[in-house]
Amino acid sequence: AFNCCGFQGELIIPSEIQTIGQSTFSGNSFSSIVFADNSELYKIGNGAFHNNSRLMEPIVLPSQLVIIESAAFGNCGMLPAITIPSTVTEIRVNAFSDCTALKTVNMTDGVTSINESFKSTAIETITIPNTVTSIGDYAFQNCIATVNQTYIPTLSYWNGTDISNAFLGSGNAD
Repeated sequence: AFNCCGFQGELIIPSEIQTIGQSTFSGNSFSSIVFADNSELYKIGNGAFHNNSRLMEPIVLPSQLVIIESAAFGNCGMLPAITIPSTVTEIRVNAFSDCTALKTVNMTDGVTSINESFKSTAIETITIPNTVTSIGDYAFQNCIATVNQTYIPTLSYWNGTDISNAFLGSGNAD
């Protein structure tokens, strides 16, 4: 709808918006994205904010959000930090991939599955909650920095799942 329109500045998502569709705001130059108080947003679609080249303010996703689709924030090269609420259960493939300035990811209990979501980022600190039961192969592939994982007992095992390929090519790879 508004992809590649050259919009700049702050984007405020009104509280009554429940879904942001595929590629809705991709290819723009927003410096920040703010979700209104009492947001009813439950789904961010495929590539919704993909390739927002000037997105440089940390994002706190709204507390009603359930789904972060593939490449939702992919290639937002200046995004420094993201906070994911407990209502999100799955972070889909490439949701934050190629966010080369992304250093901090805050997740709370609720997230159960991390797919190939954070490839080619600069993550230094990530809190992975105990509710995570699945971390996909290559989830953190080619991370620029060495990841300081909170709650990960080893790099090859997580809640009974082999995650030995999750950090392939990153500073934490074996």
